[in-house]
Amino acid sequence: MATALTLLVPSLIWPNPDERAAASQSLALPALSWLLGRGRCVPFTTETASVLTHGFALPQPAPFALLSAKYDGLMPQQGHWLRADPVHLQIEGDGLLLADHRVLDITQAEADALIATLNAHFAADGLVFYAPAPERWYVCSAAPVAAEFAALSAVVQHNIDDFLPQGEHATLWRQRLNEIQMLLFSHPVNDAREAAGLPTLNSLWWWGGAEKTAKPVAPAETIWADDALVMALACAAGVPADALPEAVTPAWLAEQSKTAWVWLDALDSPATYHDGWVWQQRLAQLETQWFAPLRQALTQGQLQSIDLIVPGKTGMHCHISRTHCWRFWRQPRALSSLSFC
Repeated sequence: MATALTLLVPSLIWPNPDERAAASQSLALPALSWLLGRGRCVPFTTETASVLTHGFALPQPAPFALLSAKYDGLMPQQGHWLRADPVHLQIEGDGLLLADHRVLDITQAEADALIATLNAHFAADGLVFYAPAPERWYVCSAAPVAAEFAALSAVVQHNIDDFLPQGEHATLWRQRLNEIQMLLFSHPVNDAREAAGLPTLNSLWWWGGAEKTAKPVAPAETIWADDALVMALACAAGVPADALPEAVTPAWLAEQSKTAWVWLDALDSPATYHDGWVWQQRLAQLETQWFAPLRQALTQGQLQSIDLIVPGKTGMHCHISRTHCWRFWRQPRALSSLSFC
């Protein structure tokens, strides 16, 4: 049985348009170029959080906090839940640039100490904070949230001024952020981190809240990902989900269902934080470990089709079916030549 594979690769296209051609043109990517040349490629401008929202047929805003809290072993039957993830804010010009856990290297002991301080301070406000994982924090509010929040993935490495809470109680949630920043500024955890030359955990980011809950609908019969939110959505949808394999192998292909959905995000962190060398190294690995064996599987009939999707403002969707393998007149298309990005 041939599989229809959806392969989602955030940041496959280098985000800076002025550097995009130079970022990948020196890399040998014959399999990826073959797929792009044989397939039908169109612009795709949906951001990461929206891709997950639509992919799992969730309402907007999606209840990401509630679903991931359940996945993390919390029991969110009561109250109103938000993600409250730890971040680092750095002054950049007239604004504040946000960095997330991927560059913070947070320990569980640090998370527990900061959570204890937050809970002591906000107990009278009906807020309870949790940190079931060092990088995934939550807050449960006894009162309705009544505000809208930007997804963390949309804010990383941007000025937060354009993404602050909106809506009826937006001012309250902004004030709470200010209180938290003052609490964390002189916290012993941050004193120790600063002394060790590490970025401080000097703020939180509210996101993922929704008053309307819903059960996700899986986009495929099997899901593969290393991302905790994707795994949480798959778990809530009740479909098999597992960590990504190191590489595509015949054995891995043989165990796929009729449809499979793969969230392959190795390029996202280096692209987000402008680490071109790591991005190139990881892209070269994807060529060898993913694109080359997937091309072979498609030509040999093990795959029915590949939908290669790159989320983001400069993203794309490339559909390659088995019949496209016979388009011998179509030349390979270099990643650096994608004109619609």
